[in-house]
Amino acid sequence: MKRTALFGGSFDPLTKAHLDVIEKLSGIFDEVIVMASKISPFKTDVVAVDGHERIAMIKECCKTLANVEVSSFEVDSPIVSYTYATVQYLKSLGKNITLVMGSDMIPSLDKWRNFDYLIANVSFFFIQRPFFDIDYDKIAWYEKLGAKIEIADFIGEEGSSSLLKVAVAFDKQDEVVPHVVVQYVKDNGLYEDYCYITKLYERFNMKQTRIEHTYRTAKMAIILAKLHGVDVDKAIRSALLHDIGKYVSVETLLKSGVAVRNEAFTCPLPVQHCYTSEAIARYIVNEKDEDVLKAILNHTTGDKNMSDLEKVIFLADYVEEGRTFEGVESVRQICYKSLDEGMKLAIKKTLSYVKSKGDNVDERTLLALADLK
Repeated sequence: MKRTALFGGSFDPLTKAHLDVIEKLSGIFDEVIVMASKISPFKTDVVAVDGHERIAMIKECCKTLANVEVSSFEVDSPIVSYTYATVQYLKSLGKNITLVMGSDMIPSLDKWRNFDYLIANVSFFFIQRPFFDIDYDKIAWYEKLGAKIEIADFIGEEGSSSLLKVAVAFDKQDEVVPHVVVQYVKDNGLYEDYCYITKLYERFNMKQTRIEHTYRTAKMAIILAKLHGVDVDKAIRSALLHDIGKYVSVETLLKSGVAVRNEAFTCPLPVQHCYTSEAIARYIVNEKDEDVLKAILNHTTGDKNMSDLEKVIFLADYVEEGRTFEGVESVRQICYKSLDEGMKLAIKKTLSYVKSKGDNVDERTLLALADLK
């Protein structure tokens, strides 16, 4: 009997990572059904693109793959999208279904509606996503319940609507989505959630190298936020604003009527931009979230009683992919697993570096390390 892979998602929009998976599945299975959801039961936000428009983009990107079918079953449904109902429909058509999903879904799969029905009626095909290890203990438990499970021999690429929103803000859409989707996004002014921040970079004289660093920091912030259960939107806003005051003096801000914390006058010069960035975010960008503002304020120094958001921004700035100093890869790998362990190692390396230059250490950094210990 033919094997049919069911690959579902919001595809809001289809990314290069999605397309890579579809292409690989088409070489493994007899048939691939790409199912765009109307509304995911696990997402409360509204999709940016109408379902039939998303389907049209998927079809355009997959038109050369003869064994790939793009289905509108869930988009046409008047109710919320539950996978078990889709499986019931496809089985009524005589399909032998293998359900495809990323490794990030493994821990919560048993929370899905009518999980018992899925175990009895489909096979599972898990694809390891970057930074999300396969939970083999959970898989073993599913198998004891009768689940038929297969692990892909390839690792998926990184790609998400959050990443696209950041890419759009830097006009780098082509890094995340196929060309046909790039054009659609531009023509319709979609995913511009963070453009209001990046449009200010020129006003504050941010150098291109600093802008590129900020883009890489935001990408790493997304990864760390998702891995450690931190609000992704807050992480992105914090990352995009963390260096916005890098080339603005305290005096310039004061002359323009923007208040800056008193600590900016006594802190070591290399961390002064933490205060100017926080002031710009608070009074010019009009950022209201105190968690975000605190993450900006402490992104270079750290501090006692840091939130997970603050740790994410500190580490994203420290280990973004452009950093190549000795020892950065070890910090990078550790912070994927533990924010606290990553922070301890990063702060120790920072203190060693600052002392080697003969510079003064900010008191907040010492407080941060003591608190972590």
